[in-house]
Amino acid sequence: MSLIGPGLVNVATATVRYKATFDNTDEKLWPGQFVDVRLRLEVRRDAVTVPNTAIVRGPDGTYAFVIGAHNVVQKRSVKVGFSNSSLAVVDDGLEAGERVVTDGQYRIQAGTVVEILPPASQSAS
Repeated sequence: MSLIGPGLVNVATATVRYKATFDNTDEKLWPGQFVDVRLRLEVRRDAVTVPNTAIVRGPDGTYAFVIGAHNVVQKRSVKVGFSNSSLAVVDDGLEAGERVVTDGQYRIQAGTVVEILPPASQSAS
């Protein structure tokens, strides 16, 4: 397979247009047909990840509430390198293994003592 031409992002449709040439021996593709493609641009090893719901966006940037000793919450600025609908990769501000608040952030502030609950899917059983 070979890709032809630079792919510029169309901001109106959030798509990238490329042309590709490859064998179609089973004749499943027809001229002019559209396909969805995922490109792996990089692989990040040993990245610190949290559920996307742990990241809070405020006027001073992104932050997370970290659960420390005795379940006391600390507000900490974080730098998010990548996020999707379920996961955020944190480049700076969190260490691997730290616990973060993933729900109810609007009801807490630094110094609040929190109760750690099991995920909703476990508590229903």
